[in-house]
Amino acid sequence: MQIISTSKGRNLRPVSSSSGRIISKYRRIKELFSMDKNHLTFCEPDEISADEIVWQTFLDGEKKRYIELDEEGQRYVRAKLKSQVNRLYKIVQDNTAKKYLDLFLQIPSLEDIYLVDDRVILSNWGFLDDKFNAKRNIIKKLLRGVILSLKIIDDKSEVIQDLKVEIFSNNESEIFMTNSEGYIQLVDVVKNSLVKIEIDLSDNSKFEDDKIQKEIEIMELDTEITITLKKKKIKNIFKKNAKVTFTIYDKESGKVVENAQIILNSTFDNDKQITDERGKASLKLDFKKNAEMIITANGYYKQKSEIEIYNLQRKEIYLKPIEKLEGKEGKIGDPRINISWENTTQNPQDIDLHLITPCKDEINYQNKIVVCGGFKGELDIDKREDTIGNCQENIVWENGAVRGRYKIRVLKFVGDDKSTQITLTILNNGKVSEEKFVLKKVKDSYTKIFEH
Repeated sequence: MQIISTSKGRNLRPVSSSSGRIISKYRRIKELFSMDKNHLTFCEPDEISADEIVWQTFLDGEKKRYIELDEEGQRYVRAKLKSQVNRLYKIVQDNTAKKYLDLFLQIPSLEDIYLVDDRVILSNWGFLDDKFNAKRNIIKKLLRGVILSLKIIDDKSEVIQDLKVEIFSNNESEIFMTNSEGYIQLVDVVKNSLVKIEIDLSDNSKFEDDKIQKEIEIMELDTEITITLKKKKIKNIFKKNAKVTFTIYDKESGKVVENAQIILNSTFDNDKQITDERGKASLKLDFKKNAEMIITANGYYKQKSEIEIYNLQRKEIYLKPIEKLEGKEGKIGDPRINISWENTTQNPQDIDLHLITPCKDEINYQNKIVVCGGFKGELDIDKREDTIGNCQENIVWENGAVRGRYKIRVLKFVGDDKSTQITLTILNNGKVSEEKFVLKKVKDSYTKIFEH
């Protein structure tokens, strides 16, 4: 291990009056922050004697002391330390752990901050100078930054709200959205640091530029910056044959979605296309201002929104996949109701799944398909008592369902009077619930109501 410093000869006192050796407190740190080696922010103490502690680290890179670095180097260390400290506070979950962290982050002076292997580490943590009015919260004061206010407007001085902006600060990037007044505000930005701003406008037909990039040097005072986006000049709103190429992706896997249906409806025209094996489809409209976009695909939630299509040439859409319900047979959709039970040769049962829709129609083994409010519900899996092993029945809406109250009824239709345990699984509005119950005699039933 590499020795960073020793406390011998320094007049220090523990910041906490609680009893316990410093090595015990280090074990507490390792318990809290063992993941991703976050505990390496704190040097490991080796208690040689009552008045001597050797502070060491597993890191073996060059040791650089913060106070000996030039201004640029110190600015870099502050940014790194801010990132590490923020990560530590994100890891701890309860107030007691946060109080521990507050104590651990007390150091006697700036001399106890080092950079090793591109990681900021602290020695003499948990201690203060043993003198009246000793300095406290040195790290928090060091990281206390300024406020950066960013305002986005167009060339007519109108604010732009709900605009996605990526900001690179303190060696990390984060996505922000402008508020109703066109503002984004960052607090605690490190002084004398460089903030990079990037706005992707490639899918926005209103503005001339596809991308805006800007660098801002943060000085000692709070800073407000206004960025003006130049709007396109529309010469001919009825320009013929505008063509938009859509690419549809799975939101979770990032893979393209084939056979997705895209519909564009405008005031005077409409078009409908199916995506190819690359997840792409090109649509044309004569009227180039606003259009209603509807996208449907089996296994995905329908997406419906209004888009402005004037001069829009390409657009990427990410569809949210519907939960597949691992181990469940049948088609994928939401809502979806599935029951399962086990049949043996000695104890075969026929369990039936029924569902009454908000239209008062009933889906069952005699009436497997029902249309309610323009949406089709289907009993697509129907097992009888002659099926041995795992048996399932499944009712599903593949492309959405009408809002309202649904009543499930599970019936023991054929079998004996022995108990049959049944698992009922419901996928509704993206949430999965599961419950188990027992039906004993033939004609026994179980009912459940849910709102979609």
